[in-house]
Amino acid sequence: MLIGEHRDRLADHVLQLEIIRYLHALNPSLAIGVTCFEQPFQSVLDDYIAQHITEQQLLADAEYFSRWGRDYRLYAPILRYARAHALPLVALSVPSDMHRAVATAGIASLSEDDRGSVPDEMDDDVPGYRERVLSDLAADGPMMPQDATFLLAAEMLSDESMAHRAAAYLREHPARQMVMLADVSRLAYRSGVPVRLEQRISSPVVTVLPVSADQGYPADAADYRLATDEMMQLPPRGRMGMRLQDTPGGVFVQRVRRGSGADQAGMAEGDYLRAINGRDIATLEQLQVQMWYRVPGETLTLTIERVAAGVAVMRELMLTLGP
Repeated sequence: MLIGEHRDRLADHVLQLEIIRYLHALNPSLAIGVTCFEQPFQSVLDDYIAQHITEQQLLADAEYFSRWGRDYRLYAPILRYARAHALPLVALSVPSDMHRAVATAGIASLSEDDRGSVPDEMDDDVPGYRERVLSDLAADGPMMPQDATFLLAAEMLSDESMAHRAAAYLREHPARQMVMLADVSRLAYRSGVPVRLEQRISSPVVTVLPVSADQGYPADAADYRLATDEMMQLPPRGRMGMRLQDTPGGVFVQRVRRGSGADQAGMAEGDYLRAINGRDIATLEQLQVQMWYRVPGETLTLTIERVAAGVAVMRELMLTLGP
């Protein structure tokens, strides 16, 4: 079963988990295919499900924030359910740097190693596929014909790779059923991932799309269309109130918002953030791993480095997060 999502819509992810719970009750031999993790990080997902690493280690080792970047709170309940019930998680997404390379210069631009991971089956003649993808891409603005060709190739590579990986897993584990979670654009009208998966496996492929008052689909877009509550929202995250940048020297403070927690704590432009609550911070990725679950009102101990009169001084500041 393939269940769609609008990536930032909480109600869609709540629906996905409800369906997973229902199917798991019917069949304990369930696997969950996820597009929020890239295929080369499958071993990290395996370690997480086996409880060999923590959730924080999962996010760090899989480079979640730099490669996917969506609010992890949307996905956490699903991953935690899988871990609690030892349900395999299958990483489906093609590496983001590979996707970018194809979108920029086509499949021919890939290295020999990367070309070796491109599925042999690349069907560019699926009825309606080209038109729908190009229509979606055109929403971002006009494109040169060559750009459109490369972007279409990148999307087809993603869809074929997801289908290829899911089919390979199901062949290796014939007793398992899979629930795949993917963006609605890859599932609607069956021309993206569904038809490509059907070409590779003998079992039926069922599609489910979440619909709401502001986002609907006609009857032929999916096997099932289920209503969701578009008003459902995540609570505010805790924010420090400053703009940060990755630099060779570490996480650099570009700007501090006046009146923010960072401002009240004494942060200044030009500081380097070195640690949060005693945990070293060297990159924005490490910072996001430490910050995604923080809430407004929480107080953190920041270790910063500040250069004054040519001398670097380490200081500790107490910062209370705002909304």
